[in-house]
Amino acid sequence: MNTGTEDEFRRLMIRALEGGLEREEMSRLVSLCGQHPELARKFGGQVETDRFLEIALTNLGPGSGFSGSVMQRIEDEGDGKEFFVASVLGRVEGGDSIGRKSRRKPVWLTTAVGLAAAVVVWLGISFHGGRVAAELHRGDSAKWTTPPAGETLRAGTRLRLDSGLAEIHFTNGAEVILEGPADFEVRGKDEGYLHQGRISVRMPGNTGRFTLDSPGGRVVDFGKAFGLHVAPDGETVAEVFEGTVRVRPRHGGKDVVLATNEKFISSGKVWWKSEGIDANAFVTNLPPQAPGTPGFAHWALDEGAGTSTSVRGKLPAADLRPAELRNFGGMPGALPQWIDGPYGGALSFDGRGNALETHFPGVVGDAARTVAFWLRLPEDFDSEQGYGIVSWGDLAEKGNAWQISVNPYLHEGPVGRLRVGIYPSLVTGSTDLRDGRWHHCAVVLYKDERNGNRIPALLYVDGKMEATAAKGVVSRLDTSAEESSRPVWIARSLRHEEPKRSRGTGFFRGDLDEIYIFDGALNRSQIENLMRFNTLFPKSY
Repeated sequence: MNTGTEDEFRRLMIRALEGGLEREEMSRLVSLCGQHPELARKFGGQVETDRFLEIALTNLGPGSGFSGSVMQRIEDEGDGKEFFVASVLGRVEGGDSIGRKSRRKPVWLTTAVGLAAAVVVWLGISFHGGRVAAELHRGDSAKWTTPPAGETLRAGTRLRLDSGLAEIHFTNGAEVILEGPADFEVRGKDEGYLHQGRISVRMPGNTGRFTLDSPGGRVVDFGKAFGLHVAPDGETVAEVFEGTVRVRPRHGGKDVVLATNEKFISSGKVWWKSEGIDANAFVTNLPPQAPGTPGFAHWALDEGAGTSTSVRGKLPAADLRPAELRNFGGMPGALPQWIDGPYGGALSFDGRGNALETHFPGVVGDAARTVAFWLRLPEDFDSEQGYGIVSWGDLAEKGNAWQISVNPYLHEGPVGRLRVGIYPSLVTGSTDLRDGRWHHCAVVLYKDERNGNRIPALLYVDGKMEATAAKGVVSRLDTSAEESSRPVWIARSLRHEEPKRSRGTGFFRGDLDEIYIFDGALNRSQIENLMRFNTLFPKSY
């Protein structure tokens, strides 16, 4: 908002409180408040501060009916607010004080109160803007543009999330997961406004309803679950996971009722309804919080010479024998090369047969896990040499193996980005890694207790959660330590020597350092500690 807009608003607000608004000025004030909710809140607050509302209600008397209806509709949480607004505006526009200043205080006060009430209620903003409306239930995976003042969130709180996830619980029972980058406003105990970003809403049990405003329209959830995405250009998409919602398009038209697997799309002044949602476009459950000291295996790659590298750590069923430097390309002596890395030594792999073969079976079953490492890709990186950064499991059955790679196929997402796959589903990141620089990468997988058909996958690059199109792999996950399963392989594709492998060398080309595997879902702060200090528990620096 520029200075000119603020000055214009201030001038119009003063004239409104003086009772001297022209009809065109009143329309302009309403328009400004509609475009800038903070101005509407300021106007309503000014009316309260000057106690105009109290004076007006006193002067109008108990028999007027108008004052009672104003207060009743402000407090009313039911339907019909729009009709109330129209009624108030009609009274304001019909008042004989408009167009000239009046010395009859009750009339111009009625005008000011009516206008303030209309603007505030129209925007879904309560005069009781300071009351506790929600709590920040979890923010351990969030990176805030402006951190909230605390866990208690009052009506009017604006949450700006740079990246990551935050879970908010409203006092009426609604549970909301916000995904960055996002700009979200808490408006009351059962309502919010998504200015930009992605959000999922769940109403557990019979907790009532939740109203979510957006540039494209207002969504009212009568129970169950839905998701909403607002793009930077204002395009809005609402998708119903379960239950029923009602959408009121922002630019007019009748209410739209959406049922399970239906969506509403608003672009500019055009909107439409269709079937078929992408539930995998939303995070519906945060990862379980890892124990204070999760089990881990760590390959530091600091030897600087030799044909093996040690592993340290403690995990159930872990085999901590040293990993062996190998070449599967027909040249046994052409092993991975020792180089300098971000922390001590590192290894460079040629993409033609170099690999690191461990004896560690990896995290088994569907348990939550985190894999973190430093990676450097050459600028002339060949997408044929992107497979198999870290992998383990059994290819005999879908869901029994998984692999982290650099995406090689344009039809499966942007090339050169971090990628995780559990055949036949995958998640691809957004940061191009082909720049010849070291990047810290992490992948977090966990079971979605609310959606048994999906394994959420969170990708981090340089401590920041990637904004991915898909939020998880649509597959089961059950890696095992059976004899038929392959242990952790590094720089070698799980499908190396598989007859069905149609493309690629089967090996990774690039540099790796400080490879960690944890038996828990690390949060953003823990991943950032790994990046900055190479440990989860840094000392004071």
